[in-house]
Amino acid sequence: MIKADNKLFIFLGLAVILLLPACVKKTKSSKLSRVSIGMSKRELESVLGEPNTIRGAMINNFQQTIETWEYQVDSGFNDKKMAAMQLFGYVGASWYFNDPYWFFFCDNKLVKWCKAGDWETIQHEIKEIRFR
Repeated sequence: MIKADNKLFIFLGLAVILLLPACVKKTKSSKLSRVSIGMSKRELESVLGEPNTIRGAMINNFQQTIETWEYQVDSGFNDKKMAAMQLFGYVGASWYFNDPYWFFFCDNKLVKWCKAGDWETIQHEIKEIRFR
């Protein structure tokens, strides 16, 4: 039998697990249509807001400094997300509604953006690309 103190601890733990994803700052997917190659960091921030994180920066084989920002984009609603929502509730399934996107800058200009993938793989690709 679970003691009353343990029940409270379990309840609070579950509440934190379910509410924490709702705290992630999300960008509406409709804003992506306003993003264009060549934008400065400041221009991208004016469209999407501050990035959720700066994923990394590196110098490629062409001595160009490439910086990568990440945004959590609200990807909308579909059947899989409806099932997650029914299983976990809206707040618990809110993590399922986000897609991370990466935005790559060279010399303060946006040169590439895409859905996030494997960081180790993309680093190798960036090293081989000469951005103009």
